[in-house]
Amino acid sequence: CDLNAISVKLLGNSPYYVSYGSNYADPGITVEKENASGVMVNYENYTLSKSGNYDDAIESGVFKSIGTYSETYTVTDKATNFKTSVTRTIVVEDNTAPVITLNVSSNPIILLEGETLTYPSCSVSDNLDTGLNCKMQDNYKNNTTPGTYEIVYTAQDLSGNTNTKVLNITVRAKNKKLLGKLTMDTLSWTNTGVNIEIDALYNDSLCNSYLYSFDSGYNWGTVNTKLITENGIHK
Repeated sequence: CDLNAISVKLLGNSPYYVSYGSNYADPGITVEKENASGVMVNYENYTLSKSGNYDDAIESGVFKSIGTYSETYTVTDKATNFKTSVTRTIVVEDNTAPVITLNVSSNPIILLEGETLTYPSCSVSDNLDTGLNCKMQDNYKNNTTPGTYEIVYTAQDLSGNTNTKVLNITVRAKNKKLLGKLTMDTLSWTNTGVNIEIDALYNDSLCNSYLYSFDSGYNWGTVNTKLITENGIHK
């Protein structure tokens, strides 16, 4: 008469943590039984049935619901009809952070001293949640002082996953001084005629000069795309 009971143990962890949207690879169980020498050895003469609500979270083999679920393994010894069960706890978590998209054409945004920024809107997408919004931490606050600033956008989903995106703002100095009139014939500076007010200053690292734009209303023709310095025109 076989009076030895079988021993059933879970393989893998319990709780078993798995990410939303991933496949479930069942770690399985191990079954042992005491032999005639009193040693526990691997045993295969059994039937196995599984139950539990873990199937409620699975769609086409993929976890599509977050939460805590169970999977119970019931083993029946064919020799004795003895039954024993073990249960695994399965925790499905959302570990994916939302994605922030800024409605900007460039990052950083370049402004001239005195210009104000129209704050860009942002949108948030997520692998699970909908209707998420982003929060803005404004370290710029329409500061017209030349320098570099950051606007930090943050979004969080319902599972607590957080993402950030930084919008950089560069405010460049505006040069406000007067130079003489540029003569179109010689492409050189003269000290007579109408003064020209310089609107914008951009550093050009290649030729160490400046790109100027003008608001005098003068018709510059093809000259308005030249690199101009205080000493003349750099072609």
